Amino acid sequence: MAAPLGVYRGIEYNVSALPANYQLNVAFGGTFTPFSDSKLKELYPNHGQYVSAVAEAAQAALEAGYILEEDKDLYVEEAAHSDIGK
Repeated sequence: MAAPLGVYRGIEYNVSALPANYQLNVAFGGTFTPFSDSKLKELYPNHGQYVSAVAEAAQAALEAGYILEEDKDLYVEEAAHSDIGK
């Protein structure tokens, strides 16, 4: 989320409208709406800034214990090979 490429929205449930004995299974999912090219250029004027943003976000996630070292490296590698900011 610290180096976004669009808007992420989760699934919204109206739990209050469900019967009292209804069991709600938790589902992971939602929607992703990518930013326009102009918005991406505003956020990441060049490729290096995008890669740096991803590297910083990945490092923070690693330090918080959310991801593993090898995951951090993969995120940064994928960012380096992307076209964002080019």
